[in-house]
Amino acid sequence: MSVYEDSMISAIYDGMTDVAAWNGVTRRLVEATGSVAGGLYFRSPSGTAYVAAVHNVDPHYDSLYFTRYARTCPLARAAAAHMPGQVRTGAFITRTAAYQASAYFNEWAKPQDWHDVVAVGLSRTEDGIGLLNLWRPRCALEPTAADIGLIREATPHLARALKIRALLERERGLHESLSQAVHRAGFGLALLDAGRKLVFANPCAERILREEAGLKLVSGRLRVCSDAENTRLDLALDEGEGGLARGGMLRISRGEGIGPLVGHVVPLGATGGAGLHEVGRAVAAIFLIEPDADFADRGEVFARRYGLTRGEQRMLLEIIRGDGVPAAAEALGVKEVTARVHLTRIFLKTETQRQTELVRLFFQTTLPPRRA
Repeated sequence: MSVYEDSMISAIYDGMTDVAAWNGVTRRLVEATGSVAGGLYFRSPSGTAYVAAVHNVDPHYDSLYFTRYARTCPLARAAAAHMPGQVRTGAFITRTAAYQASAYFNEWAKPQDWHDVVAVGLSRTEDGIGLLNLWRPRCALEPTAADIGLIREATPHLARALKIRALLERERGLHESLSQAVHRAGFGLALLDAGRKLVFANPCAERILREEAGLKLVSGRLRVCSDAENTRLDLALDEGEGGLARGGMLRISRGEGIGPLVGHVVPLGATGGAGLHEVGRAVAAIFLIEPDADFADRGEVFARRYGLTRGEQRMLLEIIRGDGVPAAAEALGVKEVTARVHLTRIFLKTETQRQTELVRLFFQTTLPPRRA
């Protein structure tokens, strides 16, 4: 591989994090192959196209293509059948009398000296296809063997870089949509992988971590500022039944004169719900509740959904705030046996068996809906 090809391939992979780098890659391919212009673009199943990178494309003609010719392009059907890795010219269309008599050619392609095209298939998914088009001038219709060799050398790297970028975009999209969903939810949310490392935190959890208000990150791992509470956190995160985190509740001290946080550790399995288990390698969530958090509205939503009585709803909210049955009974002004009856009925109505499952169901059911 030449130094030129090596530097071009490096630029291709730069496009995984900076899509503007692909403009330079397109320019280099255009210039190296004697083409007149080029573009990296995607076409959806409905025919809608959008450009990821271009070189030497007049903005006037670019706009004209999308407003007038994108859906009537004579090359579109061939493009739709293009397979990843396939490199071919458009000569079987561009050399025909029908094409050369078309308005597409005479009003759009010919004025730009675009007489043929080398099309390179890069990707094919249910969302559409990805193509690299290199437009050939009349004076150099036929690409040389060296031109084709350079294109073939770049093709697998472009395809791989596009695939990786799509995965990165998907990951970022999941994080952003989840962040939007819990931004107004009134609690902190941190997601951890199997090594206790943080993979997501909503703004409330980020603030708590930044201020080290009871929680902190040590080498990327979530830790409680108190050693004794770390032991309880580790126990809640240890593997239990089915290889999932055991889960549990812990109070997180934040210093003198400041009420403790309540942390609900919830395992995330295949039924994690609310999209939580989709994010990275998250295996456990920690919901962080401020002492003065008000979940009355969310409790109403949950109670209506599962047919809870007013007493059961009040009991549920005491559990969410981190109080055990005795403390909940005292707060509600009822006997402990009555509080236990309320909790048993809540379990039956929600088809849960433990407080950890109930807490998870509560937050998953009452998260604000995510925008698509």
